[in-house]
Amino acid sequence: MSAYLCSDDTLNALSTYWFIKSGKSWDDPSKTQAYKRAMRLRYKDSYFKTRTDSKDYLKLHADFEKYINELFERTLKNSHNDLYELVFNTLLTENKNSLNARYSNPTDMFRDSYIYRLSNCVVNWIDKKESGYLVGIVNNYDYQSCEHDNYEKSMGYAILNQIKDYLLEDMKLGEIWDFNEQRFIAQMEKVS
Repeated sequence: MSAYLCSDDTLNALSTYWFIKSGKSWDDPSKTQAYKRAMRLRYKDSYFKTRTDSKDYLKLHADFEKYINELFERTLKNSHNDLYELVFNTLLTENKNSLNARYSNPTDMFRDSYIYRLSNCVVNWIDKKESGYLVGIVNNYDYQSCEHDNYEKSMGYAILNQIKDYLLEDMKLGEIWDFNEQRFIAQMEKVS
């Protein structure tokens, strides 16, 4: 199996979709909360493993929330306080981690700079309720980024799962995707 660095277009498509679906407006606080949910999934096991001596679970949970908030502020600052750029960089980092695990010297695959921009194509797909086109992009990114041992516990994986959840929500909105068990059973009887 080979792997490669995903294009800016791929990373922008995924970042755009996440960014639009995670909140209603550009500065909607639910976008930050969505990113922090991914962080909680990523860091909860390692955080709580190191704090086994604490019996005050409310304080432990409050300390974890403080840790997540501080970590989020630091990582956001590293992305010029731009949440879109942070999501892009999170996905990019995971893709690079995969290449580092797969190849002995993958740095020749890395670029010196990356272009961060909303994908007009994805915006169009969302507007036309055709976001199903993103499934191939999701699968491609997943395949290119899964080479390292901790992939399923990574931030990139957590963000990708949020994207998959948003896609499933989009699919439920369309009439063609509505499931009717009685109609399904009748169709199955016709096939049998």
